[in-house]
Amino acid sequence: IVKKLLQRKQLEVVTGGWVMPDEATTSYFAVVDQLIEGNQWLKHHVNYIPQHGWSVDVFGHSASLPYILSTAGITDTVILRSHYAWKAFLAKIQSFDFYWEQPFDSPRMFCHMAPSDLYSFKHTCGPDPFACLKYDFRQVFGEMSESTADTVTDQNVELKANQLLGQYGRYASLFNHSVLLVPLGDDFRYNVYSEWEQQYRNYKKLFDFINGKKDWNTRIRFGTVGDYFEEVHQRLKNASSNAVLSLTGDFFPYGDVYANSRPSYWTGFYTTRPFYKKLARELEHWLRTAEILYSLAKTNIKESEESIFLKDYSSLVSARQNFGLFQHHDAITGTSRRHVMEDYGRRLHSGITNAMSVASHMTQILLMKRLYEGNTWTSQVYPDVYRTLWNEPTKKMSVIMADAGRKITFFNPLTTTRTEAVRLKVRTTHIQILDSRGKVVPSQINPIWRERFAISHTAFELVFVVTLKPLSFSTYTLENVLSTDTNDLTKSVVSLFLKDDSNASVKNSAFKFEEPNDREINLESPHFRVKFSPSGVLKEIYMKDTGISKSVEIDFRAYIPWVYRSGAYLFQPDFPDPLSFGNLTNHFPFLCLVRGPIVSEFHMIYQNFFKLTVHLYHFDSSPSGLQIDVSADLSRLNRDVELVMRINSNIKNNGVFYTDSNGLQMLKRKYVNSLPVQGNYYPATSSMYIEDEEIRLNLLVPHSHGVTSPLPGTMEVMIDRKTREDDGRGMSEGVEDNQMVSRTFWLVPESVDKEYIQTSSLSSRAQVLSLCAQYPIITFFTDNGEALVIHPELSLFPEPWPSDVHLVNLRTLPMADNYTLPSNDSLMVIHEKFGTCKAESFIDKLIKGKSGALFSTAKVEKIEKTSLTGTISYTQDSISASTSKLQTYKITFR
Repeated sequence: IVKKLLQRKQLEVVTGGWVMPDEATTSYFAVVDQLIEGNQWLKHHVNYIPQHGWSVDVFGHSASLPYILSTAGITDTVILRSHYAWKAFLAKIQSFDFYWEQPFDSPRMFCHMAPSDLYSFKHTCGPDPFACLKYDFRQVFGEMSESTADTVTDQNVELKANQLLGQYGRYASLFNHSVLLVPLGDDFRYNVYSEWEQQYRNYKKLFDFINGKKDWNTRIRFGTVGDYFEEVHQRLKNASSNAVLSLTGDFFPYGDVYANSRPSYWTGFYTTRPFYKKLARELEHWLRTAEILYSLAKTNIKESEESIFLKDYSSLVSARQNFGLFQHHDAITGTSRRHVMEDYGRRLHSGITNAMSVASHMTQILLMKRLYEGNTWTSQVYPDVYRTLWNEPTKKMSVIMADAGRKITFFNPLTTTRTEAVRLKVRTTHIQILDSRGKVVPSQINPIWRERFAISHTAFELVFVVTLKPLSFSTYTLENVLSTDTNDLTKSVVSLFLKDDSNASVKNSAFKFEEPNDREINLESPHFRVKFSPSGVLKEIYMKDTGISKSVEIDFRAYIPWVYRSGAYLFQPDFPDPLSFGNLTNHFPFLCLVRGPIVSEFHMIYQNFFKLTVHLYHFDSSPSGLQIDVSADLSRLNRDVELVMRINSNIKNNGVFYTDSNGLQMLKRKYVNSLPVQGNYYPATSSMYIEDEEIRLNLLVPHSHGVTSPLPGTMEVMIDRKTREDDGRGMSEGVEDNQMVSRTFWLVPESVDKEYIQTSSLSSRAQVLSLCAQYPIITFFTDNGEALVIHPELSLFPEPWPSDVHLVNLRTLPMADNYTLPSNDSLMVIHEKFGTCKAESFIDKLIKGKSGALFSTAKVEKIEKTSLTGTISYTQDSISASTSKLQTYKITFR
């Protein structure tokens, strides 16, 4: 029945994603992945490809979503929630239908913004909600309802039709054509058969009467979203070229005035419940890794291994769907009730566990000899991180050293070579590291802090530098050493500055301790010289390549939320200026400097709820920035707060700052002094920056945060929020389930060279560092399987990709005749970041096979260019470099 209704166009599936995703807090990877999952399901089960988009319940609209939809073959879309001032402006110029354009690409999306505040019966017939309630004909016995509708009869049909047409006409006057789209529905509707009958029969009687009144000059009928766009395009076919408005940018922040007649800004959810936002990014990282390894290992599968291969595909699909579900606009936003959020947490944890398992199995297949016990496939590889329960933080496993040492395998999930410091948890300080070729690798031993600032005597952090080729594995060896003569060189030097307790519990003979002095502290990397005050506060960054020095300071403050105004959705502080950090705690911080040959770290710890660590790396090819780790647990505070981090500098940005849009592009923002701070907050999912004529200061963020620039030279990031009261936007409870969350930021200063740094775009160096932060090096342990490793080094790609070309995913497709089984086909999604000639030439050669084999370990039978979701195939002539930032190819493996 569904297939027939779709074929006759009586029924339409709009967008066709796994969910209606949030557009502020999601990454483009997540949006694309859930769109592929939904579109592939539709194509397989009902042979249907969506042509129109529908996004009416998200809290503001992203500039990147229309682009993503257009690459999936969607031509038109419907949106709804935008700032009330945008609604007033578009109403004034009769332009609720417009073209939504991108600054970087040619495709544009025809967009219909609904003129109503909400999408329910109460709001969609016209501007008078009380009049609209007379036309919601659902009547279910025993059910409470706002509806005031009477059944349409021959006696009242003219009156009701006239009143309804009056409301329709007021909305229709806001368009420059004579076509109006009126949604008839709401959440949780049409769930009983009687409503279908009630709504249809009453509206059919009204429609027949209106259509019979020729002097009313109205034609009205039931239809789909596609019917609306078809009629509008027909009306506009002969219109002048400028009859339709063209817009670029996004519709953030979303602000309403319908609740209490005062502006309310939906900017709190950018940050709400960061624990879950971080958990989703962890799943994204592991899912992408598992997808790529599964696609490239499947050609190496032996017949006896098919059972684990099929089981892993089932695990992969489960992880995809749990990940896709969480992109829903009431999930990743943190705007569901506590018990619902906990269910999401369990699903994310299940997805992470499944993706880790698949990645481990595929690593074993690619690197090791097979090991069987009868028909049982024995796993010998596992990651060095784990989470016992969904609501616990990620923990590191300890390396248990055997007499013969221990082998550790590292995997680089990116397509560029990377040199980075890795960290292992070990139980002895007497360790030597050998790389895959047997060469000794310099290392450093750091203390691990327990509660109450004591240094552990049984666990240590081993830090050393690895260099990994693109999409490659490399196995290093840890050896026991008896002599401590050379080992002393690896021990960190610890300086303790200030703490509440005595130093007795801190001292540990495994480290060198120095008494701090009252002078400023200078630390150096190949890129910077960084100055700290004697109290551990960052003061200045000197850039060695330019000789430019800038004042830079990290400051923490807190807004006090306005009761019943600031909540899960809304951000509305009681006072415009945040409190200083010292007013939130009765403790002095514990300050500690740890110095070593590879990395130096400044720790500032408030015993009850907060920790800040600033890392500066000293090795050649080290990251060109400062790593900033911030951990906070607001559940330990007995007051409502909205914690922010400020990066203060003397950069003259004149209120202008830039934020990313779902990680796909950067958008220019301007702080408007006439608006409150909450009206100047924007979502950042991967990065923001400010700049002047000399310096650009980038801040790379790990997941969605609300950000702004309230003062000259300042970047402000919301860290976490605790608001125990409801804000009246639908959740009906506050947010007080805060948990300890550790997040890593990167502060990246760079000189402004207009020839190399494009306006409104991250530099290539910042782009690469952002990807490295999002997709870190993965560490695998082997379970007594050292002798089974037959590939100490293995590169899955024959050559590095350009830094501005990113492999988004390599995703196995299901079989055409059995959706539950994997096929030999995979979708390869590529993101070309800058559109350079070098990148376009590389993609052209890569896809046409002119640069050698596409993969080192798998043979390709056929490459086919497709739409983003793989549901539309293009001709062979179209397999060439494109101006599109996102490109998709179906790879058929032999």
